[in-house]
Amino acid sequence: MLARKYYSQKDLIGKKKTELHDLIHKVGDNWAKLPVYLKRGRTIIKTQITKYVENQYFKGDVIRNKWIVDDKIPKFTEDRDYILSELSKIENNGIK
Repeated sequence: MLARKYYSQKDLIGKKKTELHDLIHKVGDNWAKLPVYLKRGRTIIKTQITKYVENQYFKGDVIRNKWIVDDKIPKFTEDRDYILSELSKIENNGIK
């Protein structure tokens, strides 16, 4: 994706990953120095938290859903357990 910032689609057709890295280096940018979330993306995980609420109608603990952004995801081809553990949490907690 970073190569598209500097080059047209026509210039990039048929290029392998190493060739794209070389093109990026040629313009002075470095793929390796980018944050993980720009190289691999992010995952958004829905979790449940218990929160104490006190107002004129109710006092006590309530369960709320919260979205967590994970910016440091692993390479899924190398760490398959990451995906499987998140899926099992969803199945066990019944989060929909």
